[in-house]
Amino acid sequence: MIHCRSVQSFLSSKLKYFIADGSECLGSIMKDLISRLEKRQSPDSSFIIGNLLERMICELAESAASRKNSGSLVYVRRAAAYIEENYQSLLATISIAEAAGVNRSYLQSLFKCEFGCSIMEYVTRFRINRAKFLLTNTRLHIADIAVEVGFNSRQNFALAFQKATGLNPSVFRKQTQIDFKVDTGRFMTLDDFTFPTIV
Repeated sequence: MIHCRSVQSFLSSKLKYFIADGSECLGSIMKDLISRLEKRQSPDSSFIIGNLLERMICELAESAASRKNSGSLVYVRRAAAYIEENYQSLLATISIAEAAGVNRSYLQSLFKCEFGCSIMEYVTRFRINRAKFLLTNTRLHIADIAVEVGFNSRQNFALAFQKATGLNPSVFRKQTQIDFKVDTGRFMTLDDFTFPTIV
């Protein structure tokens, strides 16, 4: 049994071919494997060959995973950064893809793989999380929060918020808001504190 995180996805990817990244580790495994296959005399040869094959598959899988992640994650990171900077504006999948420098449908598939949702669902999640913060930590009116996080109306905001959290924004605020009562009537002085007497 191969115990390597990326082997399952590598073996199920149905690639017609794969070009490894020229890893020295992979090269030495291949040399050891060929050497063992040529000799095959010792009783433990089949065990060693099995281990070498397992290591080779793990190296190939890790190489494929790192190659896939390094290229595609750049686009996802660019898109997420663009969303974070522009969530208050009207956002469309095409403008997010253009900002990331990639085709819209390809970016859509990357978001589905990385986050389990579409690009616009990700935008909505981001906006709702920001709204939760504002509802909990400010006294802004709900209509102002809706505009602040990029919704075009309080009604659209309330529907999206209800769908995401199971609560409407008012109820969420009542359940989570921090009490902002601050006594600013008088500043404390040293006379207000009691200090221990040093004997």
